[in-house]
Amino acid sequence: MDPRIALAVALGAYLLGAISFTRIALRLLGSTSSTADEAVPIQVPESEDTFKYTSVGATAIGMHHGGRVGCLVGILDMAKIALPVLALRIWHPDQPYFLLAAVFGMVGHVWPVYYRFRGGRGFSSIYGGFLAIDPLGAIVTSIGGLLGGIFVLRNFALAYFLGMWLMIPWLWFSTRQLPYLLYALAVNVLYILGSIPEIRQMRKFRKEAFSSLRASMEPWPMGKAILKMTDRAGIRIR
Repeated sequence: MDPRIALAVALGAYLLGAISFTRIALRLLGSTSSTADEAVPIQVPESEDTFKYTSVGATAIGMHHGGRVGCLVGILDMAKIALPVLALRIWHPDQPYFLLAAVFGMVGHVWPVYYRFRGGRGFSSIYGGFLAIDPLGAIVTSIGGLLGGIFVLRNFALAYFLGMWLMIPWLWFSTRQLPYLLYALAVNVLYILGSIPEIRQMRKFRKEAFSSLRASMEPWPMGKAILKMTDRAGIRIR
């Protein structure tokens, strides 16, 4: 691997990943609320309890402006990582430049230089890169994480983490190559570091306010979507 190319890839991926589609969407929508500077209040259904979610990403804007806007921002956040990773994979399939781009694109998303290093938590950026690296693995681990978190661990917050943790064994056993393993470990560590404020709040809030798995899922756009699908399928999550 050429160090000069690696440096250029890392810097370019970081600067591209640092683009905040959440902030762009807020400006286009003429929103007076700003997830860039204000925490998003999460209200537990049928309760007066709230906590503050401070991420600047698809989940946050979805709570302000609806699931469609949040979904669009999430897709754009995935694309800004997936497209350069895919291009690098096609250009140099025998060199781990594309893995480097996936990692540093996520770093840019979580700690963007354009916005005082205050960004999202990186969920969309992780899966954007992973889809370009291993589409089947991205689908299997994300679905496996959701099912395991909801129906086995019965903890919706852990469902996010479990899907990413599954990346580590998946990439190791499917490739047996150290660069892939290092990539999976790096994005997991970065996601945990970026999520520390919310992890602390969620642990305290869950103990005090969430009376059931369903209650813990209802405040979140993805949780609501999953509940709708399971209800229609006749699977009642309680």
